[in-house]
Amino acid sequence: DLDRETVRASHLGEEVVGALQHAARRAGGTLVLAPVVDDALIEGDMRHLAKALGELVTNALTHAGGEVTVAVERRGGEVAIAVRD
Repeated sequence: DLDRETVRASHLGEEVVGALQHAARRAGGTLVLAPVVDDALIEGDMRHLAKALGELVTNALTHAGGEVTVAVERRGGEVAIAVRD
């Protein structure tokens, strides 16, 4: 069941990074939200979007260690949310 809404992409990143900070420290890593230069609005279910992004971040923390960065970027008319390790 989807609850579609307008979500600020930066808010999604902030929520996920904030929620996983403790897990990052426990894993001996660092979790960073890259500065957002050009915020964007996306349509979607915040709960499902946060779960998907959280799984990507958790995977990066588990397998890469070190610093993991979540970046919210506008690329032309699209929004990209990247997890970099």
